[in-house]
Amino acid sequence: GETESGILRFAVAGEDLDGLVLAMKPPSRLRGRLTLDGGSPGLPRLTNVVLRPAFSEDFGLLNPPMTVADDGTFEMTEVTGTGMLRLYHAPAGLFLKAILLDGTDVTNVPLAFSAYEGRRLEVQLTERPAGIAGTVSEDGRPSLDYVAIAYPEDPALWTPRTTRVAVARQDPQGRFAIRGVPP
Repeated sequence: GETESGILRFAVAGEDLDGLVLAMKPPSRLRGRLTLDGGSPGLPRLTNVVLRPAFSEDFGLLNPPMTVADDGTFEMTEVTGTGMLRLYHAPAGLFLKAILLDGTDVTNVPLAFSAYEGRRLEVQLTERPAGIAGTVSEDGRPSLDYVAIAYPEDPALWTPRTTRVAVARQDPQGRFAIRGVPP
């Protein structure tokens, strides 16, 4: 049968803890559709796309089984815990644009994966990602030792595993480029 899992938070403060109860739950099954810039051209090449949960607090399978059909519909099984979905192993040139649950953007919202079950899940991909590029200079010369960090002005959006914070190192000419940032 299916392997159940559970999570229980507790703090040990120098005394024994008695009476803890761990409630076990069956894994979730997520079904949805991959779309490319809101349409369907090029979907057959999306069959190699891999989505994985990015766990914000729970542990579970790091690579739950996932199948993607030629029409872009997908199914993930054995998904447990709470977190966000992330795109891994996308074909070159494809980036995550948004993850919509019943039309609401949940890209950076940790949810219990059981909340996805039976609901309309759309993973929007794009071939036209936003980007940031530039150079850092010191005394009029390109700096060759820095890290560029892009993040939103609103600190409330600086959450773990967010797609809204990106980092890049400089190239040998002192330039940096960050691709795939959300609009």
